[in-house]
Amino acid sequence: MAEIGKINKVTVRSTQDNTILLDGGELGDIILEEKYRPGRYKAGDNVQVFIYADRKGQLQALTNTPYATVDQFAKLRVTATSPAGAFLAWGMKDDILVPKSEQLNPMTK
Repeated sequence: MAEIGKINKVTVRSTQDNTILLDGGELGDIILEEKYRPGRYKAGDNVQVFIYADRKGQLQALTNTPYATVDQFAKLRVTATSPAGAFLAWGMKDDILVPKSEQLNPMTK
């Protein structure tokens, strides 16, 4: 079974119109980012991906690997701060937000 926040080996369910759907088992279909092109994968292929929920709650998959996954630790660099909190680089396309309320000490760039 696929797990959110971890590296998973899943099967390509289908490829259509720049969309690659992966079989997430009980999680349902998971979208593999467009930039990986359907021509690169075909239905039935197994692929190793990192699964996460995007800002809208839609499950997405990426073939690149973050510096740390669920239940792991890593020392991350602060890329920016805002009134909401600090953004940390974790090896993925978007930085991860640590809200001010969850910071033991204020984080700085």
